[in-house]
Amino acid sequence: MKKKSKRKHASKHHIIPRSRGGTSELENIAGLKTKEHQTYHTLFQNKTPDEIIEHLVNHYWKGNWNYVKKAYQMYHGEKE
Repeated sequence: MKKKSKRKHASKHHIIPRSRGGTSELENIAGLKTKEHQTYHTLFQNKTPDEIIEHLVNHYWKGNWNYVKKAYQMYHGEKE
């Protein structure tokens, strides 16, 4: 009888897809659980991060880039 592994299956995700010019350098790789990786590609297909943000702004946030600007500022500790 096989033991069930407690480890979740990991998957190597290319932030900029290789088919879109991304490399296999460490800074372009994110480790995701296999299910998360599948979900990511279901939601965003083969888009780059810039294309994902642009899609969200244009289709869901009514062209309002302030959400992106505020999130960037909060993340980087900048004041408005």
